[in-house]
Amino acid sequence: MADSDRDVGCAVDRVENSDRISIMDKVTDQLQITIPQSLVNEFGIVPGDEMSYQSTGDAIRIVPKKPRHALDLQTRLALFDQATERQATRQRKVATAPIQSDATDRGWTRENLYHRGRAD
Repeated sequence: MADSDRDVGCAVDRVENSDRISIMDKVTDQLQITIPQSLVNEFGIVPGDEMSYQSTGDAIRIVPKKPRHALDLQTRLALFDQATERQATRQRKVATAPIQSDATDRGWTRENLYHRGRAD
């Protein structure tokens, strides 16, 4: 197919909607698309980055594999310490909770389950 038969690689529409930008582009003969420079800058995409393609029904979502805003080491360690403390608190609560040893405390017994719903 000759280039004169179709538009190759040109942006045909651009719609700005609040914080989302929609840009229409054509797929090349080699099934490639160009990521607009504004999106490259916004997401910090560089050559060699891995991208994830997700089917969302009637659209394709392209997501960079790397996290958008990576946290620094200090912040990650602080979050880890907080999560560790929350887990320790949960384990202390479980360890100090009274254990129900008598089946009659719950208001029914296993024997009740065997006869439930039968017309004896």
